[in-house]
Amino acid sequence: MGDIQEEIREILNSLKGLESFACDECMELMKQLCSVYWEHEESRGVICDVLTDENSEEIFMKALLELSGKGLMKDNSVWFPAYYVLNAVWNFSDASLQLAKALGKVGLIKYLLTILKHEPYRERFKQQNVHYLLKASLSILHNVAKAPANRQLFRSENAMETVIPYMSIKDNFLKVVAIMLLGYIIDESEAELIMDKSNAISIMVGMLNKAIENGRYKGFTAEELTEALSLIATSEKNKQKIHDEGAVPIMVQLMRSGKSKEQRFAAKVVWQISFDEEIRTVLQKDEELLQQLEELSSSQDKDVAAVAEGALWVINNKGSEKSRQNQAVKDGGACTNHIMISYQWDYQAVLIQVKDRLKSQGFRVWMDVEQMEGSTLQAMAEAVENAAVVLVCCSQKYKESPSCRTEAEYTFQLHKPVIPLMMERKYRPDGWLGIIVGAKLWMDFGTNTNFEQNFNKLVKELHGRGRDSEGDTMDGPVKAAASSSLSATLVQPRGAAIEKLQAWGSTDVARWLTESGLESCLALFSSYDGRLLLRLLEIRKESPEFFFRSLKRDMGFSSMREILIFVDAVEKLEL
Repeated sequence: MGDIQEEIREILNSLKGLESFACDECMELMKQLCSVYWEHEESRGVICDVLTDENSEEIFMKALLELSGKGLMKDNSVWFPAYYVLNAVWNFSDASLQLAKALGKVGLIKYLLTILKHEPYRERFKQQNVHYLLKASLSILHNVAKAPANRQLFRSENAMETVIPYMSIKDNFLKVVAIMLLGYIIDESEAELIMDKSNAISIMVGMLNKAIENGRYKGFTAEELTEALSLIATSEKNKQKIHDEGAVPIMVQLMRSGKSKEQRFAAKVVWQISFDEEIRTVLQKDEELLQQLEELSSSQDKDVAAVAEGALWVINNKGSEKSRQNQAVKDGGACTNHIMISYQWDYQAVLIQVKDRLKSQGFRVWMDVEQMEGSTLQAMAEAVENAAVVLVCCSQKYKESPSCRTEAEYTFQLHKPVIPLMMERKYRPDGWLGIIVGAKLWMDFGTNTNFEQNFNKLVKELHGRGRDSEGDTMDGPVKAAASSSLSATLVQPRGAAIEKLQAWGSTDVARWLTESGLESCLALFSSYDGRLLLRLLEIRKESPEFFFRSLKRDMGFSSMREILIFVDAVEKLEL
């Protein structure tokens, strides 16, 4: 192992000593670096650690800028060194999120987007060298976009506008990498842009079939394509398309005979799309799928088992069932006296600090880093049920995680008070996460924030909930949180009307819209049931400005007339 690390350092030191990168020596050194990647697959993590420690991203960036300044396509003395620099960056950025993050910091995102914007390259994309340049640029950007810290950099460079034209290019590889990249950098309101205008999802499913048959297709493995589908499925607008393209039988095939990672991503695709009520109804009748998920839920691979169990939880509507079973918790008489921290693992370190500080001030805190035993979902369910308040730790990766969504939606189903903690700089929740946290006051625990100041705000917002001094029982989370939680307003006078609305399915919502003269809005509410509609109406009470802005910007109401008719229909519900 030490020999490999030393070899990498020697290569990097030799590169640093070059007077110019437009030479055969640069090409040979980069080729050597690429060879190490392929010859030592089991050591890639260690190799990438050395690359990051030695600031290799600065060497790569310096080389690309110099070679571009000379004209990448000018002659072979420039092109071949550039080719191998791109090859090395492509490979190693795929193997290390830390290196991917570092590459974003040195300006690589802006550099590669400039290449993609270059009109002559787009016009000549079929030429061998140009095709490789575009393919490498998109693929490296896709790898770099996996690092959450880089996503704001993409947005600041208007990356979406640059990448979208590649969704309609007549090359399936470039088209699919473009949609995979967009899956990381767009938000929910922009998700329609990666729908079927380019037929990209259909192409991806077709490529996945061929990759399963042949081991790899057009450079993509079945694992890579399934992982990409699991990410794209995060968007509500893409779930139905993935299902309609026949992805579920392919996922069953992968779960039955694929490798562990293929099984995990296949089950994750099913988990993601099952949050859609109509799809969930179909999946509940798919005996082959359910049997395969049951088998995987007992897998020796704990990651595979956890994802399969999560998919079954959502498909079988366990949250709603347990919500009814635990009505007594809401009404009082049960132990609901701890603070639950619902988070995505990337932010564990800072949240352990939050947990420890809360405990030092007499709060009881549940965090799965120390309390998970037995069934993960069973532990999660009990943690939510026994919570006085849930801290929902918001980030892009939290929103993308079906596990986090399952926790958050179960929290919502039990009407638990929620306090949002913002973990990612400049991130603002949208889609399903935006609905759950609404316009609540949030605490900023992202990078470079004042921890003490925000911790004190959090303690103040808790209003004593979760302190040992309150005793082991409470009057119920709704009563305890009445002063600050949007959830508290869900159980109020006119409870019968609210209860009736909560029981509505998507068909009932569609009928109400039609009867109210809002047929033009049916598509906007296609994924809404009564529960989500009620949440939307509560946001209207809590934050009218946010509500009306969202109707126009996020939901797509086309005119003021539509909005007024909708508000009138809402008033008639007499909630």
